Amino acid sequence: AVAGARNIISGNGSDGIEIDSADNTIVQGNYIGTDYTGTVAIGNGRDGIDLNENAGDGATGTLIVGTDPNAGNLISGNGIQGVEVRDTPTTDKSILGNLIYGNGQLGIQLGVDNVVTANDAGDTDTGSNDQQNFPVLSSAETSGSQVNVVGSVNSSADSFYRIEFYSNTNGDASGYGEGETFLGFANVATDASGNATFDVTFNAAVAAGARISATATSTDASYSVFSSTSEFAQNVVAASNAAPGANNDNYSVDEDQTLVINALTENATAANLVAAWLLDDGTGTRAADASAFGVDCSVYGATLSATVRSLDSALQFDGFDDSVSLGSAAALDNVFAGGGTITAWINPDD
Repeated sequence: AVAGARNIISGNGSDGIEIDSADNTIVQGNYIGTDYTGTVAIGNGRDGIDLNENAGDGATGTLIVGTDPNAGNLISGNGIQGVEVRDTPTTDKSILGNLIYGNGQLGIQLGVDNVVTANDAGDTDTGSNDQQNFPVLSSAETSGSQVNVVGSVNSSADSFYRIEFYSNTNGDASGYGEGETFLGFANVATDASGNATFDVTFNAAVAAGARISATATSTDASYSVFSSTSEFAQNVVAASNAAPGANNDNYSVDEDQTLVINALTENATAANLVAAWLLDDGTGTRAADASAFGVDCSVYGATLSATVRSLDSALQFDGFDDSVSLGSAAALDNVFAGGGTITAWINPDD
């Protein structure tokens, strides 16, 4: 494929491309649903690409792009699916290396019901693209120019798969995909139970908060001949894993005196911070949030004190029924979906 030698397939009333009962078809290097710059949506009325077998002859072998870095299709702005693989005989459709995002419904749909196809244990079901199971992502951490993704896939036993990874600024409304930016891939082999895990790092600058997704494509032992591709995996949110650092602040203390720096106070406005409870209220049943989000928490029974065990501020629990409730503030929604953490100082009282 030659970069820039592309077709612009946009603004059609129905599908951008429809492939019906055709063997060994290759679709590569096109802009499907945008203008020639790839930045302005001129969507096709239905799917970007519709793959079907209306004749019922089970035609196979369609390759949408492949592994050539210059061959990727941009499939965006279309009215329904980015790519739809429908009709039961429709299998062995490889969807690799494309940029698929901003379509009306799913990025990749196996079937015609417009909902995500659930995984099944051992991937024994049949149908469009064999209803290939998608990967399950556990976490994504971004740090500078690298991003690490951890997860697994369950599919056919003792088989081989190419897992492709993508990042998205916002992600699909379904929570699954799509594939705005291609990050890279990993080759995995399942064990006798059909399980494989991956822990991969890519040289890509991904913003904290981006949605990370993936697809799985069945292949052979040489990872060079591809067949059925899954739908997009459920997204995980990329969490920042940047190393902590000082803020170039200056501190001083008299000779023979102790210097105490409250790290929470210094970082109450740090990037990606959701809430910071400094517990310096002294009294009361609520602990104020020092961040900009105003996520105050409710204190039940525990004592707010500025003098407990010589700490600047603390909560003292009785060890029986004292508790703290964070409530249901919008700022806390999905805070741990991408590997969020809670940090606290705990001083056991013997």
